Amino acid sequence: ELRALVESFFKELLKIEIDMNRVESIHRLGRGEGNRPRPLRVEFSDLKTKNEVLSSTGNLRGTKISISHDYCEPEREKRRKLLYYRRKLIDEGISVKIKGLNIIVNDKLTSLPELQAKYGSSESKKRTRETPPKKGEKKMKEVGNNSSA
Repeated sequence: ELRALVESFFKELLKIEIDMNRVESIHRLGRGEGNRPRPLRVEFSDLKTKNEVLSSTGNLRGTKISISHDYCEPEREKRRKLLYYRRKLIDEGISVKIKGLNIIVNDKLTSLPELQAKYGSSESKKRTRETPPKKGEKKMKEVGNNSSA
């Protein structure tokens, strides 16, 4: 069932023909909560097929579907830090790109330690009730101390 779903997804949405023999495995992630479908993890037998799928993601513009790499936890943490610096540099009007686990600043490959030395730590402080919410962040609800009972 999932194989047929993924095959039709490749053909109809990504508009590519993929030999399904090159798909090693397909399985759903997480638990089914609510009415949203769980994400799929698709493993390919070769890098060429994976890159073909990833390069076709432009066909998903305007949909609520996305495709991304399955990074391990240390790689996700590094990307989180790179994205922090990317936002900071873009706000300063500097040209920045993230390619995989690398960041390119003004067309020059830059290391995370260089960014940390120049712009400070990327560690964000945990929000408390006293700290105001950031733009787009919801206010924290007051718990307890309900004296109207």
